[in-house]
Amino acid sequence: MKTKIKEIKLELISKGISTDLVENLITTRTSACNGIFLEFGLGGKEDNAKVNINPLSPYFLIQENDKGKIINDKGESIVDYVNIYSSNIKSDIFSPQLKGVLAVSLWGCQLVNKNQDCGFCAAKEFSGPKYSVQEFEQELKRIDNIEKILAVTINSGSIITRKDRGYNLMAPYVRVIKAKEINEINLELMPPNMNEKDLEELLKNVKQDGVSSMQFNMEIFDDDRRKAIMPYKGEISIEQYIKTIEMASQIFGEGKISSVLLVGLDSLSNLRKGAYTIINAGGIPSMEVFRSLKGTKLEKYSAEIEYKQVIKLNKDIKDDLIDKYGRNIFNYFEGCLKCGGCNILQNEKYIKQNNQGD
Repeated sequence: MKTKIKEIKLELISKGISTDLVENLITTRTSACNGIFLEFGLGGKEDNAKVNINPLSPYFLIQENDKGKIINDKGESIVDYVNIYSSNIKSDIFSPQLKGVLAVSLWGCQLVNKNQDCGFCAAKEFSGPKYSVQEFEQELKRIDNIEKILAVTINSGSIITRKDRGYNLMAPYVRVIKAKEINEINLELMPPNMNEKDLEELLKNVKQDGVSSMQFNMEIFDDDRRKAIMPYKGEISIEQYIKTIEMASQIFGEGKISSVLLVGLDSLSNLRKGAYTIINAGGIPSMEVFRSLKGTKLEKYSAEIEYKQVIKLNKDIKDDLIDKYGRNIFNYFEGCLKCGGCNILQNEKYIKQNNQGD
């Protein structure tokens, strides 16, 4: 049953759900982590998944006897119960994730301007920051008065005309978060286009500004697929990602640097190679299931995923991380790794406690 609920989680992340129970859904995430959180159970087991609302999904979230459940297109019950995680936070700037956890996207992506955007991403064109530092600070303060903020994940479209990929434009926002004594600040960034000395200096400055963990998301490991799906990012070599992950891991510490690999856009053998390449560089691989997003070039792409093999790969990764770092490594996770809504790598007991705000 334990394996079964994990397979269902991956299937729901991949295919999404069709429902009338969620009105006026607003999500501001633009890539693999878009969607709403579901807390669900099956046979006494519990998990959470972040899923898209997809009218074409073969799975339906319905209300029955005062509780939600998910059925398939044959009317068969898929999970025993399901709750939609709802937040007290409503914001035009921040997207609430789990209790006390916010995500924010600061601007669009220059790759869209140049028609070199990634096929799985729904980012808009870059036209400067979406809001001022002052607006950002005021909204952060307002939210913190409603619900104590514990962590913030920052992502933005890539600024490829700058060697730092836009970090120095992000820095004032990071410092605002740090000034609020929020200790977990997770930052997603394209590998900077710098020599080793300048890269080291930049990463040290990022940490000094208050960032506590970083993501350099490789997404796809196979070179041909990378270039086909990510015309610009695919030209950034695996070696550059690894160099950045190695240096960042030394500066930020164990468990603080991660890289997403998208399950469904690469072969299992390449996923395994990519995962262990990241581990050997001192990083943590985050295996996130591809989901098709409306308005993207892969909107109509349906990935065929061998869930049992993906679950086995995640178990192997988890076991090897424990061997390398000890079981406490999961306590150091931040950002997408800690959330667990899009992957199954995290320590389930720890994540459940975190979701409840314990």
